[in-house]
Amino acid sequence: QLATRCADGVGDVDEAAIVRKYARLSAEHVAKAVASSGVEHSIGTAAGVVAKTLGVQCPGGLAVAVLPQNARLDLTKLVQVLEGDCRLVPLSKLPLLFGYLPGCLGPFGLRDVKTAIVVDSSLREHAAVSVGAGDPALSVVLSGEALCGLGVVAGITGV
Repeated sequence: QLATRCADGVGDVDEAAIVRKYARLSAEHVAKAVASSGVEHSIGTAAGVVAKTLGVQCPGGLAVAVLPQNARLDLTKLVQVLEGDCRLVPLSKLPLLFGYLPGCLGPFGLRDVKTAIVVDSSLREHAAVSVGAGDPALSVVLSGEALCGLGVVAGITGV
C-alpha cells in the first residue's frame, strides 16, 4: 500500500526497498545504535529525569529536540540554534520520518544518521536521564553529561 502510494506515476518500483526504507524501526535497532555509540547506559524502565524527544523539520533536514518531559519547547530558541525556519513534525509523520511512534522517539537509532540532535542544557546536571528507546515500555537511561555529548547543547525551553 505504501509502495503503491510512493510509486504513483513512476515506472519500475522496488516495493521491498521502499518498505525497508520506510518501515518502523524497533527497540532492537535502538539498542544496537546505543551500543555502537560507546555511551555508558542501561535499557529498561525509566529512571531519573524523563526526557521527551520532539521531531523537527528544517530546511536543512531533520532534527530532534530533547528536553525535560514537563518543559515546553521554545521554537524561537530552537530556530536560532538550527539557523533555519523549523517546524514540529506532526505526530502522524514521526514513523515515516524518524522510524518511531510518538512516545518512543529518542536520540538513538534515528532513520537518518545526519539528523541533528539538540539537547536542552538543563538536562546536563542530572545523573540519570531516560529517553525513548523505540518501544513505549522501554527507555535508554544515561547520564545528562553523556546525553549532552550526543549533539548541540542549548537552552531550548521556555515558560
